[in-house]
Amino acid sequence: LIPPLNALWDYLKDGPRLGAALKPSLGLQWYDQDGGRSEHRKTGYEPGFANARHLNQYHPPKPMWLDFREDHIRRAFNHDWSKPKLIASATRLSRGAWCIGAFVDLEGVLCSQQFFGLWPEEPLTTSQLFALSAILNGPIANAFLAMNSPKDRFRVSVVRDIPIPVLLPTKLAELAEEYITRVNDISILDNSDGELQVLLAQIDAEVMKAYDLPLKLERQLLAYFEGADRPVAHVWKHWNESYPVPGL
Repeated sequence: LIPPLNALWDYLKDGPRLGAALKPSLGLQWYDQDGGRSEHRKTGYEPGFANARHLNQYHPPKPMWLDFREDHIRRAFNHDWSKPKLIASATRLSRGAWCIGAFVDLEGVLCSQQFFGLWPEEPLTTSQLFALSAILNGPIANAFLAMNSPKDRFRVSVVRDIPIPVLLPTKLAELAEEYITRVNDISILDNSDGELQVLLAQIDAEVMKAYDLPLKLERQLLAYFEGADRPVAHVWKHWNESYPVPGL
């Protein structure tokens, strides 16, 4: 039995990888895990994200206060937390095809080991970070991780090995930034599911265009997501339900 999408991974095998642009590393680990987080501000604690369970793609979970006292931290204290980066779930958000969520962090916040911090290997513009968040939240990255990861969490080596496009389209960054602005505006979420779905489909289409896949491979990839729930902050329908055409 040939595993699904083998032809796709074969097609992308000589292309660039996420690790060339971003360096993923697990977040903070404390000697006392329970004492590492707080709902309330305390001396030595800084803003950050503790729990990946309620993470949506592009949309961070509720922030908390994380212990940032060096003698309390077992691992990851010495990262340059203040720098712009992506933050992504290190634990699978589901056992299905949509398994990872990522968002842009321009504020320099902390995160626990339930997340990866992904720091630029070379200086990146804000637009490039937004474009890379769309790549990481997109179909190819999710399918790659779903097929190459154990059922609970991701390995750093596999995240580094995610195929990325040769070029990041400017339009992709613009669409991702617009979507993030809108999805973070809670007041519009009540009545804008349709608009957000359309915007997300446009992002996905730009992502697919950037990879420049043969139509047959694109159709196989899109079919892989049929019946899968997507971790986004609004209703999501599979592309074929909304756009019954071959490919995106």
